Amino acid sequence: MAFGLSKPRFSPIAIDFGSDSLKLLQVIPGDPPQLTAAAAITVPGDARASAATRMTFLASALKQILKSQDFKGRRAIVSIPAHQTLVQHVELPSIEGADTTQQLGLHLMERLQVDPAKLVIRTTDVGKRQRNGSMFREVLCLAASRDVVMNYIRIAEEAKIEVVGMHSEPPAIIKAFEQLYTRRSNDTTQVRCFIDIGGATTKVVIAQGHTLMFAKTIHAAGDHLTRDLAASHSLNFDEARTARLGGMKPAKPGSPAFAPSDESPTGRERRTNAIEHRVTGLPMLDASPVATAVAEMEPATETEATYASGGDDTIDILIDELKMCLRHYQTLASDRPVERLVFLGGESRDTQTCREIAKAVGVAAQLGDPFARLVRIGGAKHAMGVNLDEPQPGWAVPFGLCHSDANL
Repeated sequence: MAFGLSKPRFSPIAIDFGSDSLKLLQVIPGDPPQLTAAAAITVPGDARASAATRMTFLASALKQILKSQDFKGRRAIVSIPAHQTLVQHVELPSIEGADTTQQLGLHLMERLQVDPAKLVIRTTDVGKRQRNGSMFREVLCLAASRDVVMNYIRIAEEAKIEVVGMHSEPPAIIKAFEQLYTRRSNDTTQVRCFIDIGGATTKVVIAQGHTLMFAKTIHAAGDHLTRDLAASHSLNFDEARTARLGGMKPAKPGSPAFAPSDESPTGRERRTNAIEHRVTGLPMLDASPVATAVAEMEPATETEATYASGGDDTIDILIDELKMCLRHYQTLASDRPVERLVFLGGESRDTQTCREIAKAVGVAAQLGDPFARLVRIGGAKHAMGVNLDEPQPGWAVPFGLCHSDANL
């Protein structure tokens, strides 16, 4: 019998075809997980304006990353971009023995004029409600065009990648913070609202523990804010984006919350938070009994304050939509209010906007960093297109994909 160390079990390569950038990530799952390789390439302006140009760019960029970076194997799990995913809460009559697929198909055809035969559909039951004496089931429908799905599979195959899984962004976001619900038993019922502000869209995902309860895609996000800022300050798109998304510093454990909170941690609790941060690499927001990969945002810098004006309409849309999302969720779970907002996405580096949204909603807020617990090994200490010394809220989806099931 031969003895020796077992080979590390690498996750499939996570491929996030985002509207703002193409991201690839691979880890060795564990507690804590180990970073094997990471790389990102920003989608240029011309590719953002044309779907065909975007797909051509993604195909070329994927080959470039795989050729230049040390990813292991050729198996991959892919996400469908939010702007190409239908996210819809649907009320269906609660009828014994009814075919959910058939009920949902009729709804999509009658209400949305969408042919379900042309979609790849995943559903999740999220609650029940009684209306006018009748019981209804609320089903969360996550769907994408079969043509879109096949386009991404084709791009992967051209890069000699075998796609073994495909997931939409909401469940991947929840997967990214799965450790929140396993490290402490009382965290399995805490309700968090993840707000992933990307380039083209903002994703709102509400989860009780690791259970998906609500999701919505808002078509107002970073690119809209950048265009607003560019117009109001006579900047081009790239200049406005750089001004808005300045450097983001890691938070200091025990620093004050930037959004309203009911909790007033004692000195002892603050010391416990600091110890927890040093031991686990998980920055703490406050003294709540949670070990999280979330950090507070520091006060606005002079640059942020200078460019805080502009984009008011877009921010107002985000605030109004978020309030509606929270109200809708409360109709499903009135006894379990949202306890935390967790800001994600590359655009959450615009901390001034995040603070403004959190203040308007009136819920304690945190900055999510899925990389907080990652151990850097070997060449992964330096990654293409990503600074591993800074919080990386934009990597929740690929990190979640690394821990998702192969479903193809």
